[in-house]
Amino acid sequence: MNDNINLLPDFEKQGKNENDIILSDVEGFKIALLEVSKDTLRTINILTPDLEPAIYDYQPFLDNILELCRGNRHARVRILVQNSEPVIKRGHGLIRLAQRLTSAIEIRNPHEEYVSVRSAFMVADSQRFMYRENTETYRGIYNMDCRYRSKSLEELFTQMWEHSEADVQLKRLVI
Repeated sequence: MNDNINLLPDFEKQGKNENDIILSDVEGFKIALLEVSKDTLRTINILTPDLEPAIYDYQPFLDNILELCRGNRHARVRILVQNSEPVIKRGHGLIRLAQRLTSAIEIRNPHEEYVSVRSAFMVADSQRFMYRENTETYRGIYNMDCRYRSKSLEELFTQMWEHSEADVQLKRLVI
């Protein structure tokens, strides 16, 4: 297990935190989601326990993702999801987009050594992020201009991504 994971609890004290905006409910996370994803030029990385439909299955956010992917052929949206089974049964707009835009959006499952990671986050263009230390609550922060913490999250994400596997449950069957 990487030491970066152990650094995350002190995450809020690092970098440019004077512009942190505190989040305390689902609606706040939806607003942050739109702010962080709006005007993204190249990359979005998301770590989520189960694609959190209350947050990520939100049409204005899906529109931002679609605009990113259509506006830049080098755009990349990477999503690590620990358990996709509930949203497969229910359906999810982000899954439908990933199935349509296979060259831009990829969903994977993290390796079992990362199962203990309880944080969730989204980072856009190595600059903006939204973060929850504990996925059991809707308490967190977002910041539109903190490269230091955005890079820290991206490093953790990349490490997890490199040890992840494609989520075979989410592949669309082509007949």
